[in-house]
Amino acid sequence: MFRVEVEDEEDQRYVDSGLETFLAIDKAGAGILDKMTSNSKKLLRNIAKKHNLDYYVLREGKDEFVRGRGDAVGLIDFQTFEGGHWNSFYYIRSEDRFILYDSRFDLYTLDCDEGQYYLLQFSDYVDYTGNSCNSDHPLVERAREIRPGYNARQPATEWDTSHASQHQFCLAESLMFLEELLGDIPVSVCRNTRDSLVTAKRYVGKCADILKFPVPPEFFFVYDDDGGGPSPV
Repeated sequence: MFRVEVEDEEDQRYVDSGLETFLAIDKAGAGILDKMTSNSKKLLRNIAKKHNLDYYVLREGKDEFVRGRGDAVGLIDFQTFEGGHWNSFYYIRSEDRFILYDSRFDLYTLDCDEGQYYLLQFSDYVDYTGNSCNSDHPLVERAREIRPGYNARQPATEWDTSHASQHQFCLAESLMFLEELLGDIPVSVCRNTRDSLVTAKRYVGKCADILKFPVPPEFFFVYDDDGGGPSPV
């Protein structure tokens, strides 16, 4: 259905297994994800300016959070054993409190807590989205109702053709959370990993428009490995 460029032995294994369509959909996102990463500060600034907020793009182990006079939004760029990963946060100046979002976080297992360890260097109050805390600030109340809650929106999984494995959009999820928290876009309700994948891809498309980046049409499909073939988002 889609053309795909075979670049290495791993690509060839997918082709030999009859997964050309999956490979084409997966590879179509590489360019826009690279573009979003290199323009992460611009995308964050667009959100911050609407609400007159400070903004920070922090690199773990290299950057420190320096308090300004007001509230702030931020991204945290992690380099993990699995590669790159992103968190986002909202900083409440009056409470010296961070609201932290990690698309891979699961309150049942408390997995993926790099962000909390990092931000605890700068404040004693770091609350994961969906978790309870001792604050009645309206944004904390709103954050309780926004993902991930007890289900990670970006489940960690071994590489396969599942909907979870196709979800590699932690930066998009991080930015999307901030926009939902601030009321810039409606809060998305994702019932399963496919819904989460579709929502993230649509948001990536919005970022691509902001960055004027032409995304291959294959990207706006989801590979359904139940035999139904690819379907548009």
